[in-house]
Amino acid sequence: LPANKKVICFIGRPVPRKGLHLLVEACPRETHLLIVGGDSPPHMLNPSSATVTWLPTQSRKEIPALLRASDLFALPSVGEGLPLCALEAMASALPILLTDDPGYRKVLGDRAVTYVSPDSHSIRQAICEMLSNPERMEEQGKLGRELALKSFSWDENVRRHIELYEHLIQQNR
Repeated sequence: LPANKKVICFIGRPVPRKGLHLLVEACPRETHLLIVGGDSPPHMLNPSSATVTWLPTQSRKEIPALLRASDLFALPSVGEGLPLCALEAMASALPILLTDDPGYRKVLGDRAVTYVSPDSHSIRQAICEMLSNPERMEEQGKLGRELALKSFSWDENVRRHIELYEHLIQQNR
């Protein structure tokens, strides 16, 4: 990956609902887009946009290194649940950009995520604003990591499940 450009990371299958086509269109020329996912390079790559590196789907062991090599994680998807790759990016202390889905806001709140409308203009504007404010990006990354570790760790998930099961057992007595 180029050392002289900010790297924007996208992880996911290159299908329309993931919004990769919007991200490709939105990425400023002075950035580098890292696309991870799929079996072949996405057809919507445009040489006039930001420089692009495409990698096929990677193992879970490879993802942390790719996230560490990135400056920003972007997933402008529409109509999906909470993506694991967004939580992994948060755990890696990357600032993240997601489409403004009410479900995301309910679970992730407003402080650790930048939300955008699912259109290339809004995405581009948010990317430019984020990249021009490194302090905000660092703060958002820290908040995201704290949230991911506090609310989405395996230990926390196990604790919640045990609590739920104990509650259900007590109700049935």
